[in-house]
Amino acid sequence: MSSQVALLSLTDAATSKINEILQKDSTNGAFIRLSATQGCGCGSVGYEMSLEEKPQDLDVISDISGLKFAVDKGSFEKVRGIEIDYVTSLERSGFKINTPNAKSGGGCGCGGH
Repeated sequence: MSSQVALLSLTDAATSKINEILQKDSTNGAFIRLSATQGCGCGSVGYEMSLEEKPQDLDVISDISGLKFAVDKGSFEKVRGIEIDYVTSLERSGFKINTPNAKSGGGCGCGGH
């Protein structure tokens, strides 16, 4: 495994929700896998989060607010610098990825820009 690096930031709401999920699923000590995926087809980036018992050999590992994140090397540059928030509204509740380093984009409505 690679050495620890500052990878991303979490809001207090996201930290609280992730801890709640880990406690509910009895998965304390799990790694949160964060992967970059292809967005809606206009060059945007999508993100996926999942829980894993242990990281892969070539993962970049980062400890943020006491939570262990694992990111594969192929996703690292796309994940670096993001902020993960947890929002609750009448329309939806869920994790929101803010990408301050993303290039402003094409106006396709994907939301990844």
